[in-house]
Amino acid sequence: MRLALVVWVSLQAMWIVPAWSGEISPSIIPWDRLAPETSGLVREVVTQPLVAKQVNGIAYRSRPEIFRYLLDHPDFAATMARVIKIGKYRVTAVPGGYEADDGRGVHGLLRPVYADARRRVYYLAGRYDPPLLPTMTGRAVLVLDTSHVGSPDGGSRAEVTVVGFLKVDSVLFRIVARILREFTQATVDRKVRRFFRHVEKVSVRAYDDPAGLAQEIQGHPDLAPGQVAEFRRLLLAPVRRASVKD
Repeated sequence: MRLALVVWVSLQAMWIVPAWSGEISPSIIPWDRLAPETSGLVREVVTQPLVAKQVNGIAYRSRPEIFRYLLDHPDFAATMARVIKIGKYRVTAVPGGYEADDGRGVHGLLRPVYADARRRVYYLAGRYDPPLLPTMTGRAVLVLDTSHVGSPDGGSRAEVTVVGFLKVDSVLFRIVARILREFTQATVDRKVRRFFRHVEKVSVRAYDDPAGLAQEIQGHPDLAPGQVAEFRRLLLAPVRRASVKD
């Protein structure tokens, strides 16, 4: 399944200015907080990745409660993005995680393995069929750090850092990727930006036009009524003005 590259290639999805780092330490993973059944899976990826990358300087208009709800319900976030015509991803809840398809040749399994108020860790396994190159199967680990800070207009914005580790399992692709290192890096950048772009776009739309978005999704047949009710309650709640990090 292609999501290994997609989802890794995904959480960068919202963002525009990549920055390659030299060495990224596995200590960024909260090992003592991971469940035993997932710790080994994560360790296999982060100790010997083909690519390890950190992206800084990501910021956009966002309310913390909206942002967290979208991350907690990626299937709802993806469906809503399609409903309001700002995304094409399909994410479906399955036992043990989510199946995701970016509509561009990447699909696979996404497993949230850790979450607290500011940090989330995802494990991904998937498949990608790039044009003119062999199919790539692989695994990825994404670490998402987010804080919400006050903006000049009295609202809030999300400041995000993403660290990703990509391990390619396909022997042939691994050889090709080492030779075509620039292709590999560019592909990862592109896919990561796309994957969570819908979360960013929905967050910004919810920030700019909460009443309009609430009306647009009400009663829509593609959205679960219970989730719509929860999300509309967040959208229409009084906005707490932010002046410090949330």
